[in-house]
Amino acid sequence: MKIFYADYVEQHEIPFDNGVEMDREKALQSFSELTDFEDNFWGLFDDADRTLQFMSTGDDWLADIPDSSKGGSYVKHCTFDECLLLIREAYEKNKVEVPAGFEFEKW
Repeated sequence: MKIFYADYVEQHEIPFDNGVEMDREKALQSFSELTDFEDNFWGLFDDADRTLQFMSTGDDWLADIPDSSKGGSYVKHCTFDECLLLIREAYEKNKVEVPAGFEFEKW
């Protein structure tokens, strides 16, 4: 899995186009170090370029799985711990899948 993120408070960024390969533990640490400042984001993508990304709303995290073939994203508001669980699941399955509880929203 490759990771990308932007932390506007700490001024650290790895752009999507330059995603960095990380094992599960480093990815979990990377997400945990991201500040929860509104609009900061963190994401991963698998070998098929399926993406799971999280954006801080300031109160919680918006989990987003884009599906360009459908012109929208599967989304769910999550707690920090739920985000960690979703990251663990993606690594365990070695791919991004749409979990239960996500709803599709058109762009």
